[in-house]
Amino acid sequence: MAKLFPKLVSFLAVLLLCQFGYVACQPTGLFIPSRNARLPPDEETALDDLMTTLGGVLLPSSPCDNNYRGIIKCNCSYEKSTVCHVTGLDLSNRELDGQINAAALASLVHLEEIDLSHNQLHGSIPDVTMGNLSSLTSLDLSDNFLSGSIPLSLGSLSSLEYM
Repeated sequence: MAKLFPKLVSFLAVLLLCQFGYVACQPTGLFIPSRNARLPPDEETALDDLMTTLGGVLLPSSPCDNNYRGIIKCNCSYEKSTVCHVTGLDLSNRELDGQINAAALASLVHLEEIDLSHNQLHGSIPDVTMGNLSSLTSLDLSDNFLSGSIPLSLGSLSSLEYM
């Protein structure tokens, strides 16, 4: 029992560090993202374009830093923790009143979760966009002013679990 206690304390310490974002925990283990880790320029431009057309603001700093925790989720385990990719967007309840930018959203190919619920978005759900998001598991567009039919391309997203 005395030998088990230090291991338990170490495990709990790592778990707390993961929980509060001081280190990132991935299924393959732990890594500490480099302070120089950034989005590829095309993803950063796409994210800025998406935010602008949704009626949001431009992001003044790296979207993957802790300033956007809970809003923008990134995976920075690429290329020895020097490159990040946006894997989640939670823009729910942000009073966004624009439209969904199909081209910008399609450029964020690593997205797994999108929550744009409880805003005032208008227009239609872009058909071309959703077919490019093969990693998408969750899409919430509820409580908006979107019109038209649900694109057939959503049916081809085999990873989609929630809509």
